[in-house]
Amino acid sequence: MSDTGASGQPGVPGASGQPGGSPEPGARSGATFTQEQVDAFLAEERRRNQQKYGDYDQIKSRLTELEGASQSELEKANAKAQDAARRAEAAVVRANAMQIRTALIGEAARQGAVDPEMVATLLADQLSVDKDGEIVGKPDKLVEKFMESRPYLRANGIRVGVVDGGKHTAGGHSPTASEQMDDLLRKNR
Repeated sequence: MSDTGASGQPGVPGASGQPGGSPEPGARSGATFTQEQVDAFLAEERRRNQQKYGDYDQIKSRLTELEGASQSELEKANAKAQDAARRAEAAVVRANAMQIRTALIGEAARQGAVDPEMVATLLADQLSVDKDGEIVGKPDKLVEKFMESRPYLRANGIRVGVVDGGKHTAGGHSPTASEQMDDLLRKNR
């Protein structure tokens, strides 16, 4: 059986769009187009769509580029802000540690510690600084209690090199550590 449509041409559908079928209601009857005409219609429709949406890919790529740039700028700004906050926090921690250390060294020196810096190092973790920058705790009481429990850290008003009231240094030489210790022992008997 041959496949002829309403147009009478083999392989070309009739008005219904199906070979050998009857026309659908509302369909144009009697109009037939050659394959070249159909191809021309389709080519013209494609050309119109390309004109209408031709710059769509360009616009889409530009939008993606701008979104990427703005996102990367936002990410850069966030990274900078986080870095600045981290550095500020580190600076506050260092300043607080320095404030505590300075207060402890000064107090240890006032109370006659042989090595105020060592006393500050040993006691620094027992104090803190509040959000207003004030030391929490009493450095003077802390150093006093520490020095009372370790009397060997107190200089007893004797400065190094002047242990014996200047007796050893009058001859032009500084006393050795052994001589200083002997003088301390004799004095404390």
